[in-house]
This record gives sequence, C-alpha cells and structure tokens, in this order.
Amino acid sequence: MGHLVSGAFGRVAANRATESWYDSYYFGEHRERWATARRQLAEMKSAATAAGAKFGVVIFPLLHRLAEKPFARIHDAVSAACAEVGAPCST
Repeated sequence: MGHLVSGAFGRVAANRATESWYDSYYFGEHRERWATARRQLAEMKSAATAAGAKFGVVIFPLLHRLAEKPFARIHDAVSAACAEVGAPCST
C-alpha cells in the first residue's frame, strides 16, 4: 500500500513540475522566450501577408492530463497573441 500512495504522490509532484516548467516560459522566469515568440509570430504573419500567403496557427495539445486542461492558460495566451496579429488560431 505504501508504494501505491508514494507512487501517486510522486506522479502528482511530477505533474506539477512539468506544468510549472511550461508555465515558466509564458508567465514566469523564462517569459522573455514567449515575448520573443510573440514578435516572431507577428513577423511570420507579416511575411506571409507580404508574399500573398495565408497564415494561421494550430495548437496541438501536449498529451498530458488532457481532461484537466492544465495548459489552458497557455493556449489562451497563444490564441490572444494570434488574434492581436490577425492570424486565425485553432485548438
């Protein structure tokens, strides 16, 4: 029984660590990476428009606790950035 409980707590801790790591690239200590990606998103949209091409973004979810949607806040941030530059975004 002890292994079952400790295993469950270990998975919870690992899940939180994984989610925190991703979150840090959008809202935490590494958020400058997201700022760079946002600028590049605008540049890609602009380049596509200049070339007469369509540009859009598709968010493919990380296959991690899909039912709980732990990355919804990140997906919302990406969707909002796409809307700001006029790029369609699909999840």
